[in-house]
Amino acid sequence: LVLMTQVDDDETQRASAHSCLFELLLPRSPLLALNSFLPLLFSLNGCDEHAQHSSPLSAAERAAVQMEGERRQKKRLAAMRALLGHMSEEHRLQVTAKLCHEVLAALPDGQLTLEKSHSVLSDALQLLAC
Repeated sequence: LVLMTQVDDDETQRASAHSCLFELLLPRSPLLALNSFLPLLFSLNGCDEHAQHSSPLSAAERAAVQMEGERRQKKRLAAMRALLGHMSEEHRLQVTAKLCHEVLAALPDGQLTLEKSHSVLSDALQLLAC
């Protein structure tokens, strides 16, 4: 939820979220961004097709965090890129490997279908390109 506030329309909300996430939480728990990156990618896209990344959230909680659809892709990517930008080089490399293995390779392996996970795939490719 704090990460989603990073892309809020209100500047005050964005500043508070930035301070909370990048100045308080992540310095104290540097693995938080790495370990939650892919589950967050799936959750923001409303995709629970991947067995390893199906959301443990209730339906109401999922509805509160989802940013589904093409029109919200820019905000999703901005939030995810902000998270990537505050990771170490080693963690960014690990995220790259996870995106390749758990998203790209999951399609031909049958763990994901293009119909249900096209937005996750699109976001993953955009994130790999940056």
